Amino acid sequence: EEAYVEFEFHKVFHTLHGLCATDLSAFYLDVLKDRLYSSLPDSRERRSAQTALYEILLLVLRDMAPVLSFTAEEVFRYIPEALKPKYADGVDVPTVFAMPSRDMAAFALDDARRRAWESVLAIRAEVTRAIEPLRKAGIVGHPLDTHVILYMDDELRKAVSLAGADLRAVSIVSRLDTAALGDAPVDAVLGELPGLAVEVRKAGGDKCERCWMYSEELGTDPAYPTVCPRCAAVLRELAAREEGAR
Repeated sequence: EEAYVEFEFHKVFHTLHGLCATDLSAFYLDVLKDRLYSSLPDSRERRSAQTALYEILLLVLRDMAPVLSFTAEEVFRYIPEALKPKYADGVDVPTVFAMPSRDMAAFALDDARRRAWESVLAIRAEVTRAIEPLRKAGIVGHPLDTHVILYMDDELRKAVSLAGADLRAVSIVSRLDTAALGDAPVDAVLGELPGLAVEVRKAGGDKCERCWMYSEELGTDPAYPTVCPRCAAVLRELAAREEGAR
């Protein structure tokens, strides 16, 4: 907003580009793929992700409209009618340029939670660095091929708890365990983040053909022998719904 007021449109561009390329594409959308692709269509975690993406879409469109007018309007028109933003009286907003301002306070993090999430993102970066030598050696090909153990001090544990983050999902690995920093083996990777050591192993079990995570319980449901228990439960529920709809 300040950049627009000061007519510093290059700052608007760099801010939007950074949001889309780094915060969304390289992180948030990557993390969301599993729940969007693998969870039940109406599950809480999938619907929560869809709601967050919808809110992000509206905010990005509003912010890009003054400098990318035609693109913003074209995207706005592709929003399904049932999801078009509305005014307080229930009337549909006709164009991206008539979108009312949003109360950003509803999306703001307090300072403590912001710092906690900075710690979570730093942990993700350390996990990525620790996996890289195994990838280069040909031991693993993707982070989902790994089982990660994080050895954390109390301060870092509290930060993760405050953020409410699922570290396995954030790190995009098949399995993630945590332990006390004092229990870290001598070959654990010590990175730039204080209070953390990372141990990376090749994931045990077999690869689920649906979600691509490794599981030691693959095939425990005889009806779905090539998928993990989580995916088997989803497929069984989808099959039951399809049968009930006939």
